Amino acid sequence: MKKLYLKNTLIAIMAMLAALCLAAGAILFVQTESRLSANNNRVQAMGAMQSYDETYTLKDGDGKTKKDIWSNEVLSANNVNKKILVILGEDWCLDGSGQLNSSLMVPANYDITLDLNGKILSRNLSSFVAGGNVISVIASSTFTLNDSVGTGKVTGGKNGTPNPTTSSSEYSGGGICVFGNFIMNGGNVTANQSTFGGGNLLVAYTGVAVMNGGKITNGVAGVSAPNNPRSSGGGVFVYGTFTLNGGEISGNSTQHFGGGIFLFKLNISCPAIFIMNGGTISGNTGKGGGVNCGAGMNGNDNDKFIMNGGIISGNTSISVSHGAAIAAGVGTEFVMNGGLVTAHTTNGVPVVTVENSHMTMNGGEISGNTVASHAIVYTVASATPNFTTSFTISGGSVVNNSVSNYSGVALTKNVTGTFIGGEIANNSGYGVTRDTNVTVNVGGS
Repeated sequence: MKKLYLKNTLIAIMAMLAALCLAAGAILFVQTESRLSANNNRVQAMGAMQSYDETYTLKDGDGKTKKDIWSNEVLSANNVNKKILVILGEDWCLDGSGQLNSSLMVPANYDITLDLNGKILSRNLSSFVAGGNVISVIASSTFTLNDSVGTGKVTGGKNGTPNPTTSSSEYSGGGICVFGNFIMNGGNVTANQSTFGGGNLLVAYTGVAVMNGGKITNGVAGVSAPNNPRSSGGGVFVYGTFTLNGGEISGNSTQHFGGGIFLFKLNISCPAIFIMNGGTISGNTGKGGGVNCGAGMNGNDNDKFIMNGGIISGNTSISVSHGAAIAAGVGTEFVMNGGLVTAHTTNGVPVVTVENSHMTMNGGEISGNTVASHAIVYTVASATPNFTTSFTISGGSVVNNSVSNYSGVALTKNVTGTFIGGEIANNSGYGVTRDTNVTVNVGGS
């Protein structure tokens, strides 16, 4: 009996050990799977699931400098039309003895992804110089900016350029200038300055830029040319195509148009287009604090701002003629299909201005703004010359704003207002006001 008891006890102990091993294995499997899942999410977010033909790390050593690696290896003729990954292995100031002393240039027919890797890519300029931006993306090239760590920066650009009446290079931007294709997944393009347009980022008429993540912050445009209207776009100057899917554009400024983003058609056959699907535009300052779509410039621009999602909040306009959040100017169009415009507090400045242009509201919400002595959405058309302005709402809402001595939507002289659906209510003032020479169409629900 004793032997049987010991045998049963041993079997029980072995069973318990087996169960513990299985449990430990399960826990390890779950933890491993969790780590792998988290890592995969980070990798996918960074676009690092891409396969690359060549990979380089920019770090001094083995008799080579970062300049040597970039100029002789990354930009080797053998890498034309290949997908190249470049990892910034240490901070790199592009100026100084033995450095590039110019912007980091991505030539035509190169496809380069730069992982900032938590490091800083910068210029060290004591004054504004022509070509003083940090990165130049040439036409027919593709440049992708990632940051696998999350603390990387592109900073220190001071771009000063020739007179805008004699050269188009005044639009070169302080941080990144895009004449080709630019994809931003991470990093912070910050504290860059430009004498003319685009404190942090410029998207030229041949350029296409897509921002999926990261930040564009604290840029300044028009630093030493305050009387030139092209000294606009504290954060971003767009005269190509710019799509914002995610990320943050904040704290940028200019004394001219568009604290956050300015759209302006430079090439007559290529209107500037900004599509906002997500992300935030907040805390920017200029004539039209958040987004200025051609407002203040002369001419029929045909520029277009399409808002499908995202948030525009807490921006400031330094002009009573330009909305704190959005300003649409001559011949341009603002289409709101979704998203939120909120948290603007002004005295005598509308949240949205539509002047000699067109606003169509199919969805989205304008709410939670506070305006003294003006409307939330203000529309106006000049009688001479004979410009047209229209406001059409078929969906979405202008609700729950605080308005004193005015209305949620104001239709002033020579404006056509069409009301098909949507909601304009609870704005603590009038819902809609209209001036003389205003046409109002009401239909639908």
